Amino acid sequence: YPVTLSTVSLTRTVTVQYAAAGGTATPGLDYTAAAGTLTYAPGEFRKVIPIQAVDDTLDEEDTEPFTFTLSAPVNATLGLASEPTSIYDNDPPPGARTEDTVVVEGNAPGPRCTFPITLSVPSALTVRLAYETEDATAHPGQDYQPVSGWLTFAPGDLAREVEVALLPDGVPEDNESFQLHLIGGDHVTIVVFRGTCTILDDDVAPI
Repeated sequence: YPVTLSTVSLTRTVTVQYAAAGGTATPGLDYTAAAGTLTYAPGEFRKVIPIQAVDDTLDEEDTEPFTFTLSAPVNATLGLASEPTSIYDNDPPPGARTEDTVVVEGNAPGPRCTFPITLSVPSALTVRLAYETEDATAHPGQDYQPVSGWLTFAPGDLAREVEVALLPDGVPEDNESFQLHLIGGDHVTIVVFRGTCTILDDDVAPI
């Protein structure tokens, strides 16, 4: 930010306060903090305040503003007292994935299939992710309880789980499977859309 005097004083010292603040950008995290006093000795007319954007890998709002402001001049008056500035974010959103899992069916209510859902990197934004179960060889309402909904990752969170209750039937049968489908969401890209839960049958065949 160049800060110049419209005319040069040959006899007086000019001072002015400066600061970068305000908006959604955070000093020290999004840009280098800056505040202080500029002093122009007689004959000086131009000074430059450097403020740098702080590089990070977090997905953030598309633009984060702050304002460079001058105040409290001595031996001068203010012309343009403030300069709005925006930092443009160029970091991609995190990638979401789920994984396959295996669970023993059992003979009593209680077993669950747990799908881990993870993000590749933290985000500065709240991430929302929609999901639903899909049948394969296992049947909804007969072998498992179908679910659907949204997962919410607070800023900085990396992991969540989706639990699906199994419906043990006590009938000897082949191993069966169903899937969890990641449909889409906010501030996220999906890397692995589906995870498969394999239900291992442990029922004893009749003698």
